Amino acid sequence: MPATTPSNAPLERVLAVLGGRDAPLDSLAAWAASAEFVIAADGGADILAAAGARCDLVVGDLDSIGPAGLALARETVRIENQDTTDCDKLLDEAWRRGVRNVSVFGLEGDRLDHLLASVSSLVRSPLRSRLVLRQALAWLVRPGHEVTLDLPPGRVVSALPLQPCEGVWLTGVRWPLADAALSPGGKVSVSNESSGGEVVCRVEKGALLLFSEGGEGEAPWW
Repeated sequence: MPATTPSNAPLERVLAVLGGRDAPLDSLAAWAASAEFVIAADGGADILAAAGARCDLVVGDLDSIGPAGLALARETVRIENQDTTDCDKLLDEAWRRGVRNVSVFGLEGDRLDHLLASVSSLVRSPLRSRLVLRQALAWLVRPGHEVTLDLPPGRVVSALPLQPCEGVWLTGVRWPLADAALSPGGKVSVSNESSGGEVVCRVEKGALLLFSEGGEGEAPWW
C-alpha cells in the first residue's frame, strides 16, 4: 500500500535520510524506529536498509538507489528534474504532503559540495528543519522560527549565519547575543556554552544554524 501522510494531523517526527555514507547505522536505526514517517532521498534508502530500518517513501531521480533500497521502500516517487537536487525533491514532496517539520539525517559525508548544497536546500525550503549530525543537532533559525532548547550547563552551543543576519538574539549562554548582526565571512558565535536551562535563539532577518552538542545516550531527541 502506498505510504501517505495524514491530512488532518501534521506529523511532528518526520525523519529525512540523505546519502551521507558515514552515518552511524545504530543511531539511524534508533531515529527511524521512533519516527512517525521516514523519507529517503534516493540512495538514502540503501543506508536505511543497511541499518535494518524502515523506509516509508523514497524521492529523487532514482539514479543512485540500489536493489536493497528499492525493496525496502513502501513507496517511490521519481522526479527527473536536473535543476533540483535529491534533497530539494525530498523537501518539496514532504511539503506537498503536509509535512511542516523535518529532521535530516545523513547530511555529513566525504563530499563537502553535497553538504553545502543540502544546507542551501534547507534554506530555500519553507519547512522547519534541523540536522541530526554525528556529534550535534542543528536547528535552522529564521524570522518567525524561534528555537528554544532545554540544556544542562556547559553544553557547547554555536550560531553560524547562512545569510547576513540582523536582530540575532541568543540567551541562556555564557556569552549572549542581543540584537547582533552576524554574517558569513563576518561575525559568528562559535563554541559558546549553555548556562543551564533554556537556550533561546531568534533572528529578525536572515537565516542561521543553531548547533547544540549532543549528549551521550540522548538520541533520538525529538
